[in-house]
Amino acid sequence: MEATENTARRKEAVSASVFTVEEVMNYFGAEFLDEDFCRVWVLQKLHPEDVACCPQCGEPVREKLLPRFWGGLRLCCNSCGKFFTALTGTFLCGCHLDYTQVILLALFLYLKLPSETIAEKLDVSTETVRLWRQKFEANDVLKKWRSE
Repeated sequence: MEATENTARRKEAVSASVFTVEEVMNYFGAEFLDEDFCRVWVLQKLHPEDVACCPQCGEPVREKLLPRFWGGLRLCCNSCGKFFTALTGTFLCGCHLDYTQVILLALFLYLKLPSETIAEKLDVSTETVRLWRQKFEANDVLKKWRSE
């Protein structure tokens, strides 16, 4: 079993703040085709109280490094030396998709498109779509709107 699958199944590895595919659908508009807009939207959902801190030790990010954090760039904690980004410790950690692809993936999953269609549209493998579907399900995201 791949490490990605293990991460997707471990709820304790998931950040408390998670956006849902339903939220993406509710907020989706033309502006979501802009990468910067998607990055800001995703990061605000993952860090709703605008708190930027080290995921290892909880030390707040210094003010001069905040633009790097909110820009999705890597930084190093002054206290513990851990390297991290705004995605570290969230369900998007290690996703290797750009922010626009994450939004479109959530939208396509919400619309219940076949995995093959999603993979073709996002230029990823069907295995990648399957793993992301599991990640969203591990966060109880898909279960909410499947029951509707």
